[in-house]
Amino acid sequence: MGPALLFIASIGGTMPEGISEPPKAITLSIQPRGDVTEVSLEGNSPVDQRVEYSIEMTGSSTSRHRGKTSLTANVPVVLSTMRMQTAGDWCVTIDVTEENGRNYRYTRGASCSA
Repeated sequence: MGPALLFIASIGGTMPEGISEPPKAITLSIQPRGDVTEVSLEGNSPVDQRVEYSIEMTGSSTSRHRGKTSLTANVPVVLSTMRMQTAGDWCVTIDVTEENGRNYRYTRGASCSA
């Protein structure tokens, strides 16, 4: 990606037609199991890089986890797994910073504020 395209991506602009956004290094998987919800943070970067992440999961209680790690290109890895009683309202928020400065957030759940 050239400097101009990197700049557009970093300020949140749209990518030119025909050019897709690069894959995110970290993805989120949510598995509801009755009144327990399991959240997994999975790393799979197309390039070697360091990433930082923070997770906050609220439901019947609140759990938080922060981490920094190095991802090896194209090697999938589970970075964190959290389980919580979630009968009723729950919310999970995950903030990610990739080595190149790219930031993104995942927010899932019925009780997440907009």
